Amino acid sequence: MKRFFTSLVLAFLAFVPFAFGFSVRAEEDANERVVMFSAHAPDQITIVDGSGKVLWTIGRENGVEHPQDAAVLEDGNVFFSVMYGARMVRVSDKKELWSYSAPEGTQNPVAQPLDDGYFLVGNEGPCRLLEIDAEGKVRREIKVDDCPFKGNHGQFRFCRKTREGTYLFPMFNAGLLREYDAEGKMLRDFSFKGGPVCALRLENGITLTGDGSAVKEIDENDEVVWSFDCVADGGQKPGVITAVSRMKNGNTLLGYYQNDPDAADIIEVTRDKKIVWSLTMKDVSFIAAVQALDKDWKPSPDVLVR
Repeated sequence: MKRFFTSLVLAFLAFVPFAFGFSVRAEEDANERVVMFSAHAPDQITIVDGSGKVLWTIGRENGVEHPQDAAVLEDGNVFFSVMYGARMVRVSDKKELWSYSAPEGTQNPVAQPLDDGYFLVGNEGPCRLLEIDAEGKVRREIKVDDCPFKGNHGQFRFCRKTREGTYLFPMFNAGLLREYDAEGKMLRDFSFKGGPVCALRLENGITLTGDGSAVKEIDENDEVVWSFDCVADGGQKPGVITAVSRMKNGNTLLGYYQNDPDAADIIEVTRDKKIVWSLTMKDVSFIAAVQALDKDWKPSPDVLVR
């Protein structure tokens, strides 16, 4: 009788997430997880637990327009790009602490906090990155003159400054991933078949990037040394990888841009291509940035690089 009762309880718990508009696939306690994400449908920056329960959110009513890149800082504030600039908001009361406005006619998809207290933003159109302080003062400009796509939306996506002081440019509409130095000189041109949205440099020199529905590790010789395709390897529906994070245990956390209410929006996959956790949100689509947090809504110590 006891075994029968336990089975009924487990069956009920398995049903609960679907009844509340989200679903979870996991091999551990999903409620121990906390993640921040940005989304485009509807426009929002949101913190949820691993079961999909909303813990904090800010949206259009607070001026969040088409957010792309986003990061929660150690002090608990969140820095994120909006279509025409970037904002720093205090999570506790959603108060804007400061903002950056992109020049007229340009857009900004980048919001990377840098180790020296500055912040990386971008100007699509003129194809440049800027390192700014909290007053919007420009410390450094990285101007790229050979960007093939000249438009101000989709020219590049989640650019990242590397530990070496170079800059990874995922040029989405041109279907290219390139690396430049601080003077705007191209150092490397990666080979791609799709539109890269994100790129990171791992400590071992490997470049981790998204390429359509696949995430890839590319070595210094431009060889793909590891990959995971969400469709072919993970059985997911078609989408585009937007955000990638490498965890200290070797897993990769992905943001998956798609608008099917029954498809996964956030995925964590192991080195042996096994999905250990995923989150499907029926009322939220087109996920952009994703960040793993701890239970206090601070950057998770389990993240190696993002």
